[in-house]
Amino acid sequence: MKDLNHEAIEASTVYMMQRGVYLLQAHRFAGSEMEHANRLLRWADPPPDAEIIDLGSGTGSLEAAWLNMRPDLQFTLVNINKFQLDMSPKACRTILCDMEAVPVEDGQFDMALACFSIGHGDPKAVMKEAARLLRPGGVFFIYDMLPNPDKTAEMTAFHYELHPRETMERWASETGFWTDFYMEPSDRRTVYDRVPELADVFHDIQPAIYRFIRG
Repeated sequence: MKDLNHEAIEASTVYMMQRGVYLLQAHRFAGSEMEHANRLLRWADPPPDAEIIDLGSGTGSLEAAWLNMRPDLQFTLVNINKFQLDMSPKACRTILCDMEAVPVEDGQFDMALACFSIGHGDPKAVMKEAARLLRPGGVFFIYDMLPNPDKTAEMTAFHYELHPRETMERWASETGFWTDFYMEPSDRRTVYDRVPELADVFHDIQPAIYRFIRG
């Protein structure tokens, strides 16, 4: 996983939360944070009583929203930053570790998530780890972005690596997944009203959703 500036992560987490932004993602696919989380939940479509591992969970705000809508779900949250991980919902199991090397036995989960996180690591390595953690038929749900050559410097400063759809789907196939669906959702951009600085980096970057199935 890339070397991250943990002090900057912690400062930006506090900054965004002070401005009423709790889902630490740069896009909004619906008007409110709860509606945005609900839309991600519908696209991910976890089965009843699913055991889900989130690879790069931030503060666990997505899980808090999903549990409000789907209390049957069970979550394990993975984050390399202790400050964020300590904010996770008490109902969730937490693991402080690199998302490319999770100290859990093979085949323990029905779904893995990487929502606005996979580019902080080596995406193919994260896919390989997700495939190891999932049961056969398990889902790897990814919310990521497509590269924009005009934003390379900004994304490098953000310590985030972007790859085109073709590359992501090829790596998924090479690590044991097949593509269930892919989409490029529209961004409502409402988060920029609270944190205008995000627009300088993300307003010209297209979000992308992948739902992969482990073979």
